[in-house]
Amino acid sequence: ADLLMTLFLTDNEEDKAGRYTIGSKAKNLFRLKRIGMPVPRFVVIPWEALTEAIPEALRDADEAQISSYDEPIRFGPGFMDSLEGFFVDVTHFAVRSSAADEDGATFSFAGQLESFLFVPKKEVERRITDVWRSAFSERIAGYRKHHGIESFPDLGVIIQEMVDADASGVAFGANPVNGNRYQKFINAVYGLGEGLVSGQLDADQVVLDPTGIFYTPALKNRKLSFDHQS
Repeated sequence: ADLLMTLFLTDNEEDKAGRYTIGSKAKNLFRLKRIGMPVPRFVVIPWEALTEAIPEALRDADEAQISSYDEPIRFGPGFMDSLEGFFVDVTHFAVRSSAADEDGATFSFAGQLESFLFVPKKEVERRITDVWRSAFSERIAGYRKHHGIESFPDLGVIIQEMVDADASGVAFGANPVNGNRYQKFINAVYGLGEGLVSGQLDADQVVLDPTGIFYTPALKNRKLSFDHQS
């Protein structure tokens, strides 16, 4: 696909991804797909394509002006056609940030930027705009000031097939509780991962250690899931 025509890279175009700023999350999705993991279909709008689509009036706007901008960025008539052509049978999407420094070794914008779940087709462009605007929010400004970061995070936006999960989890390459780099740490809940990352649900804990696997179950009598009736 021609990026100038579609504005996005599909999950089959990892060979082109190195030419653009797509952020850590998108890079990791490509990596997971490469090693054979069952990654839900996705596309990523690189920072360069996103910048091209931003209205001229916002190119030199300050944080307050961008944060208060309330209209969805329109990506052109071919954008949604191309998107629907790739996601043929998908009705709902996850629209997610993928900042260049997200989940980085020094700083992490994870949790600072917006992500949206179960987005219907008609709201995709608005949610892409909301993810982009979140890079200029007071929360991000405070984070940058606290860490002495002068520039805004360059971010791509991931649009991904939404999966109404039976169970979800977060896996860490090192133990975040005690810093042990020889341990792998997994938290898991029933339903959507939002219940875990928001702190609304208690999670099972699994620690993989060179000496064994240690499992601590949690009381799991609730889950977050999509209301298909609404």
